[in-house]
Amino acid sequence: VLTIGNKQDSSTMYRFQIYQTLIPMFKDYWKSGVGLGSDVVKEMIMKYPTELYNGAYPIHSHNTYFQVWIEMGILGILSFLGGLLFQIKEGVRRIVSPRISRDLKCIIGAGVAGICGMAVMSAVEYTWFYPRVMFFFWFLLGIVMTGVRLAGKKTQS
Repeated sequence: VLTIGNKQDSSTMYRFQIYQTLIPMFKDYWKSGVGLGSDVVKEMIMKYPTELYNGAYPIHSHNTYFQVWIEMGILGILSFLGGLLFQIKEGVRRIVSPRISRDLKCIIGAGVAGICGMAVMSAVEYTWFYPRVMFFFWFLLGIVMTGVRLAGKKTQS
């Protein structure tokens, strides 16, 4: 935690070198994206000069939002963020509803908390690089969506 703002930290410096390597490609493809998958991004970035100290190319962006934007373009990132924020908002709305059972509120709350935690972590790491973490993210989102739907049925009856 103490190294978060320290630009002399090797991890922080490495991330900024990755961003500097990806920015030229991002400028060329910010509208349309380069295609899905970190393999596609890595293949495309090799057409640009690298800023990494060792001359290597990054395998991903170390930022989920930046990675989604690079892969899918402006419509992709806006759709992703819009859907994510909508589900979080709906989850919170159901949690504060007086008609929903405590158990369902706890399930939705746990899902929303997990998604929010991953959303924060995604600002400094490409959390979907590992399939098990990507699965966990979509599983949590599914729990929130199911809980919101069940809560909606409870309020209608």
